[in-house]
Amino acid sequence: MQIFLPLEHLAQQQFYLSKMNFKLIFTLVIASSLALDATSQQQALPAEWKTLEISGHSIAYPEMWEPDTSGNMGSVFFLHAPLTNEEDTFMENINLILQNLADEKMKSKAYISRTIEQITTYLKDYKIIQNAKTKKNNKECYVLEYSGSMNNFELHFLQYIWVQKGKAYILTFTATSESFELYRPTAIQMLESMKLKF
Repeated sequence: MQIFLPLEHLAQQQFYLSKMNFKLIFTLVIASSLALDATSQQQALPAEWKTLEISGHSIAYPEMWEPDTSGNMGSVFFLHAPLTNEEDTFMENINLILQNLADEKMKSKAYISRTIEQITTYLKDYKIIQNAKTKKNNKECYVLEYSGSMNNFELHFLQYIWVQKGKAYILTFTATSESFELYRPTAIQMLESMKLKF
């Protein structure tokens, strides 16, 4: 079974090259798990944050981030961080996509195993940093943190994956390897605020 969506529909990772006005969309449907610090999970969201609600799902985000609910490339939504300066050519983002599984009885573990095997198809010099099972939204969830290079970008990913009722719900944060740690606290708060309608 092929887990990754066709290239023309890749939607999980979206990169913006501002100077060239070029948008590269890269999707990795990969499951994962990250052991999160309990304090960060319980931290109250900043009062100025907004809430995006769409199709029964909701997520909190900083007011400077830009939502895209157009369904671009099969996504439920994208949230884009602002560029920091004129030299910044990469727009960090969080997105959600839903994938209908050919095998409706597929379990999370099998889905995760098959998708992880395909990382090498899309990333060079990949590294799986963390992969663990946890529970989020009162459901079993895998969170994967990994890095690798593609098209001269050194990238770092953090994904939450749920497999429920024949569907995979893939929530992904993408940043450059250089900026990932800077954005990590905000990204984790956003990911943890995600409420899904299964």
